[in-house]
Amino acid sequence: KQLEHLNNQVDNEWVNFNYRINKALLLKKSSRIKNLTAAAEIYKELIEEKTQFHNEILLEYCDLLLIELGMTNDAEILDEIQLYLNELIETAERSKSFWLLAETCLIQAKVSLITLDLTKARRFLIQGQQIAEKQGYKQTAVKFAEEYEDLKSQEHLWENFKVTNAPISERMKLAKISEYMRQMLRNRAKLTTQITEDDFTIHKERKICLVCRGDIKGYMYVCDCDTIYCEHCARALANLENVCWVCDAPMDKTKPVKHYEEEEISG
Repeated sequence: KQLEHLNNQVDNEWVNFNYRINKALLLKKSSRIKNLTAAAEIYKELIEEKTQFHNEILLEYCDLLLIELGMTNDAEILDEIQLYLNELIETAERSKSFWLLAETCLIQAKVSLITLDLTKARRFLIQGQQIAEKQGYKQTAVKFAEEYEDLKSQEHLWENFKVTNAPISERMKLAKISEYMRQMLRNRAKLTTQITEDDFTIHKERKICLVCRGDIKGYMYVCDCDTIYCEHCARALANLENVCWVCDAPMDKTKPVKHYEEEEISG
């Protein structure tokens, strides 16, 4: 009420932003459709404004969509969630926020489970672990390894969901997607991305690993379809499923990895 009063009294963008985001959070806690719809409209406005809190707002809105998904079992909501997760990944890659990139992979894995695409879910877990390992996020890497083992132990349950066409709400409970989304939102400080000087370095040709999304320095594996993997990810994939994620061709373990040296444009 105090923030609402202040917002009505002063013409200030920061006050107005805080008023709207807090109002949306309050409305989101309600179980009434009318209030959830009002919260959704606020989040959509805030997403369009692309503030420094853009990532947090995207996740808050995805969390709201998960609430709606659990209430309605409407599969079309998953498409909207995927749209905003893709935007989150693009932001993380552009700003080289590898923590955000890895954590978003886990949400993507859980969305894939809800759609009963176990192959895609496994790949997102592998991707998240590779990102975490390459960036030195040890606890995050362990978490992905545990999630991968959990999926292996629960695989029969997910396969049964395919046969019975279980309601989306049941799949959400097994995936624990809402619990994880809220855990991620508690790390608000890590959700604000910053552009570093290195982001503006111009290179003649950047080589990006398909899996860990990092710049390749040193050795790489190039599939016949021209998909590029860093040496670490190529070895991991060869041991786990041994197929290219783009063309599904077997990864040739006898094929030598190529050395790549980054060339910067002098200017």
